[in-house]
Formats: sequence, structure tokens, C-alpha cells
Amino acid sequence: MTIGDANDLKLYIDNDYPLHKSMYEPIINNLCKHKRRGKYDSDKAVTAFLYLTRAGAKKYAAEFPGTHITAAAKLEAATDMRDEFEIEYDLGNYGEERS
Repeated sequence: MTIGDANDLKLYIDNDYPLHKSMYEPIINNLCKHKRRGKYDSDKAVTAFLYLTRAGAKKYAAEFPGTHITAAAKLEAATDMRDEFEIEYDLGNYGEERS
């Protein structure tokens, strides 16, 4: 696994509208709801993002045959996404319209 694999996967997910709309946004909304209610669990957030990174890796492999993204890269991407979410939430970049 290389750092590039995790970054490539994150970029692919960010730039894939169906994945972003159908999985990323609902995950963010759900995590915001849990943060507001005081029931947020950082480890469960990684698990939520792991579902997204697995789906993204599957779609990436279908689009680019012969590529394989390791489980460690998927976990690293999910952890990075969780970290980014926590930073953005703490900065107030997710408004009250997210439920």
C-alpha cells in the first residue's frame, strides 16, 4: 500500500457524483446528527466511511481494470475522511440545515 492509493481513492470518491450524492452526503448528515445529540463515536464514523471507501474501490477497479486497492488503503482513506469531517465540523462548516 502506498499513500497515493488512499489519496487516489479519496479523490475518486470526491469526484464521483453518484457515490458522493448517494453515500457521502448521507454519512455526513448522519454524523452531524450524532454530533449534535452528543452520541458521536469516532470509531463508528470510520466504519461508516469504510462502507463508502469499499464501494469507491469497487467502482474504481471496475473503471480501471487491473488495479487493486488494499484493505489498508481503504482503511486509511476512511480514517482520513473521518478526520476531515471532525475538523470541518469543529470549524462550523456544516450548518444547521444538515439533519
